[in-house]
Parts: sequence; C-alpha cells; structure tokens
Amino acid sequence: MRITGGKACGVRLNVPKGKEVRPATDFIREQVFNRIGSVVREACVLDCFAGTGAYGLECLSRGCKSVHFLEKDVHVAKTLRENCARVCKSACVDCNTVTTISVMDAFRSSLKQFADTQLIFLDPPYCFWQQCVDALNRLLRSLAQYFHGAVLILETPSEILLSQETLWTPVTSLKSAQSKKKGTPSVNFYKVSALL
Repeated sequence: MRITGGKACGVRLNVPKGKEVRPATDFIREQVFNRIGSVVREACVLDCFAGTGAYGLECLSRGCKSVHFLEKDVHVAKTLRENCARVCKSACVDCNTVTTISVMDAFRSSLKQFADTQLIFLDPPYCFWQQCVDALNRLLRSLAQYFHGAVLILETPSEILLSQETLWTPVTSLKSAQSKKKGTPSVNFYKVSALL
C-alpha cells in the first residue's frame, strides 16, 4: 500500500505482520481525499485506531497542520512510527513537530488534549461493531461533545449505521457497486447533529 496523493505520493507504507490490522485500501483513501479536497490543508487531524497510520499520513502528505495518532498495540505503533518517519521525510516536514503518536486505547483515553481537531478519522477493526458496539457509541458521543466543529470520517462494514444517540449526523457517503454487500467497506462523513 502507498500514499495516494500530495508531496509523499507513492511512498510505501509497511503493514505489521501477524497483526489484525486492516488498512484502508489505496482506492478507498483516494476516494476519501478526492471528496475532502482542500479542507485537509492546514487542518489538525485525529486518527483513532491508527494502525499503519494510512489516513493520517495521507493528510500529512496533502498539507495538514498536524496529526495525533491513537494506537494501543505497542508493536503496531512501532510500524506506525516507521511509516511516519518515511512519509514526513518525503513531505519535507519535521516528524516531531507535526505528529504525535499516543500508545493508548481510544476507549479509555482522555480526548480533551486533542481540542484543536478539525478532522477525525475513525476506522476501528470491523469485529468491534459486534464485540464493542456500546464502547464505540460512547466514544462517538465523547468525540461529538469535545469536537463540535469537526468532520468525522468513519469507515465501517456497509451494514453499520450510526444511531442518533451518537450525536453525529451523516453529511455524505462514498458509495460503491459492492456497498450493499455485507461486510464491504463503507465510508461516511458526519458532523455533530446540533450544528446541522
């Protein structure tokens, strides 16, 4: 997998071996960033369940101001650091200035420290939508309460729809020919309900 646009376009990203990491495909990321357009420039970004860091690193390549990565697995975070170093070098930015990697569980983290966030990428393991749905809904409510003006970009299995209790309202979505097939990736863009 590679960065699909910006100064670091074409830079390869490593994926940890033997880990349950499911990075967003190059095709999906390219569609997402075509939809976001210039909004990413100078934005402060929060990449939850970061894994390889693909979403956040696309933002860096395309000129965002900073990215906070949350990844709870120490070994995956090591690969994430390597990917950050490679992308930052290619994009000619100082990794220590524009990125923060927090080895922490998004479900148990204080999110207040990321108060400057304007774009939130949330791409949890698909199994969480069966195993941890209550924790995900609590996390989504917390994100809505802390980041009133942010845009949430959420990748889920196609059959998942957020309830109103999460406080997020859909703005637009990326549809594919296979989007009705259960388990296929679906990407939706949300804003906090009260702002619509």
